[in-house]
Amino acid sequence: MRSHRSSVLSLHHIILSDLCENPEEEREFIQQASDAATKLLKLLDEIITVSKIEYGRQKLTIESLNVNQFFDELYQLIYLQVANFGLKIEITEADENLYMMVDQRRIQQAFVMLIDTTISNLENGLIKLSAVVINPQTIAINLDIPGDINIWNEPVDFLKRIPEANPKSVKDFTKTLE
Repeated sequence: MRSHRSSVLSLHHIILSDLCENPEEEREFIQQASDAATKLLKLLDEIITVSKIEYGRQKLTIESLNVNQFFDELYQLIYLQVANFGLKIEITEADENLYMMVDQRRIQQAFVMLIDTTISNLENGLIKLSAVVINPQTIAINLDIPGDINIWNEPVDFLKRIPEANPKSVKDFTKTLE
């Protein structure tokens, strides 16, 4: 979220400081700032939606979804963007009988946003997507994106400090990080 906000502010600062070489460059910066602002608004909308879900004001629609169908639909949503960044995507097909119980719209949004946020920081590489059965009740969707850990802006210790109102949830969350 910070990178989108920073883009909007820095591009507007360049334009308002008359640092553009010509009107075409100024127009390009305005378009880039508009794109970043649109992404920022989408992220804010998602935060609001998650908040509504947490407080019971909005319900999830949990349904059975074939993992390969999820992969196919996700691919259709991201392949052009991945290609535009000069990256490649490899999806390992799962067992045809592998299903997951999810809110399809939310899981697609989560993966699209995760990929969108990270690929803008990559210069090249291969993005891999696969599913692994952990046990009969649990599967893991693996998203392997090459890159440096510095892509993520928040340090792990920041995550441990967030919910001070409920120390038990912090301990549980911290255990899953370790």
